[in-house]
Formats: sequence, structure tokens, C-alpha cells
Amino acid sequence: MQPFHAGRVHDFIASAISCHDALGAVDPSRFNAADAHLVNVIRSQALGLLARYRAEAAVAAKSSFAMLSSDAGPRVESVLVALLDTLDRFQTEINRRTEVAKTAINRIPQWTPEQSWTRFEKRLLQAFDGSPLDSLTKLDLLTDKLDPGSREVISELPYEAESFEKAIEILKNEFQDN
Repeated sequence: MQPFHAGRVHDFIASAISCHDALGAVDPSRFNAADAHLVNVIRSQALGLLARYRAEAAVAAKSSFAMLSSDAGPRVESVLVALLDTLDRFQTEINRRTEVAKTAINRIPQWTPEQSWTRFEKRLLQAFDGSPLDSLTKLDLLTDKLDPGSREVISELPYEAESFEKAIEILKNEFQDN
């Protein structure tokens, strides 16, 4: 590992800024599954940066190549910790919205063909709207809400992200209110 120096301070700060800029694509007022994934990816990168910074700073502290500026190291760490704090707040909100969506889904009774499909679909999609749930989780939750006979209608769909939208369409075509 090379000694820590002023150029590395710039590298760490630039990487933290890149992570922060990537968060610009996330709309905290309406997290979706892609946002949740992006927050996880950026958080992983930020944790890696912080670990690398700490490892390099520890090596530099033991060598004669100490940092050129005494406040540079703490500044790097504070920038990375602030980034992680922001990501933690985003993750907390994603977790909260996930629980809200799952709670709303749990309040919907199991659907049978004797009930209105339109009403069920509307409640289901409202519960999912604005949630960070991915399509496979939505498919699982939908499947859990169908009676065995209705579940059979979509049982041949492959277990992949596109299947949630396909399942909704198949069920709508099969059971749409007349």
C-alpha cells in the first residue's frame, strides 16, 4: 500500500463527491426499487472508501510520509461519514416505506373470483404506489393475496421481474368486472 499523501486526499474527496452526485438521481419523496438498489450500491462504495481511507491513513501515520496537512485526514473522514449519514437516512426512509406498503398489503383480504377484481387491483396498486418494493416482492405479495384457483391462472409465469406486470394483466383479462 502506498503512503497516504495530499493527492490521495483529493482522490477520496472526489470519490465521495461522485457518490453524492449519484444520489442526485434519487427522489427521496418517491423512492422506488431502482432508488433502493442505487442507495445500497452507493452505500457499499462509501463504506469501501471509508475502509480504504482508514487503512491508508493508518499506514501513513506509521511512516515518514505523513499527510501534508494536519486537517486533511479528518476532513476526508468527516466527508465520508457525512455521506454515510445521508445514505443511512435514505435507507431508513426506504425501510419505513417498505413496511408501510407491506402493512397496507396485509390489510387487503385474500381475493377470490366472487369479489370485484377492479376494487382489489386498485387497492393493491395503491399500496404498491410509491413503495421501494421490487417487482419480485410485489409478485410474491400479489400471489399471497390470491385464492388457490386464481393463483393457478398465473402459476406458469416465470419467476422474474417482468412477471408482476404480466400477472396483473392476465388476472385483469381473466377476472375483470363485467
